[in-house]
Amino acid sequence: MLEPEELPHETAFKCPCVPLIPCLGIVFNFILCTVGVGKMEWLLFLLFEFTGFLFYILYGYKNSLMPAKVRRHNLRNSLNYST
Repeated sequence: MLEPEELPHETAFKCPCVPLIPCLGIVFNFILCTVGVGKMEWLLFLLFEFTGFLFYILYGYKNSLMPAKVRRHNLRNSLNYST
């Protein structure tokens, strides 16, 4: 874990279009759930959701302000977590 003096000055995560994209997602999902749609539409919806999730994860990982060494250390610790 980083000590306070080792933290970057700006630690807040910034994501573009934060209020717009989540609101559009909620509206789109509500419409999909209330209107009867066919199997092909659900398949396309799931493909779209998976693609968006993958893009979100990869974008955040690549553009993270946290140094790669710390990311690898945190990932290794989370994978080896035992209670």
